[in-house]
Amino acid sequence: MGPLPATILIVEDEPVIASAMQESLQRAGAQVLVASCIQEAIMLCSRNKPEIALLNTGKMPDKEGVAFADMLYRHFGIWPLIVTGTWQQDNPDSNSGAAKWPVLYKPFTIPQLLRFVAERAPHTSDSHPTP
Repeated sequence: MGPLPATILIVEDEPVIASAMQESLQRAGAQVLVASCIQEAIMLCSRNKPEIALLNTGKMPDKEGVAFADMLYRHFGIWPLIVTGTWQQDNPDSNSGAAKWPVLYKPFTIPQLLRFVAERAPHTSDSHPTP
C-alpha cells in the first residue's frame, strides 16, 4: 500500500460514517476535510486543495453525486473516489465495468478504506490520472 494523499475531502451525509472515515484517515497521516453536502464541499474546495474526494453518491441531499464527481475533477483537479452502498442502482454502467470513477462499496472495513485510497489516488499534485 502506498502513501495517502496529504489532504482528503470526505463528502458524506451520514455523520457516523463521516466521523469514522475522518478519524481513520487522520490516524494514517492525512489532513481530512468533511462536508455533509455538496454546497459545503464546494466551499471547502475553494479554500483548500484536497488531492482526492471520497464521495457518497447514494443519498447526497443537494445534487447528483456522479455529476458532482465530474465537476470536482474538471474545475478543481480533485480526483473523486466513490464510496456508496447504492452505486449499481445509480449507475447502470457499473455492471459492465465502464464506471468512470473508482468505487468502494459499503459496508467496508477501515483497512479496505485505507487501501482503496492509497492505491487509487494520485501521489503528486501535478499528476492526476485521466478518468
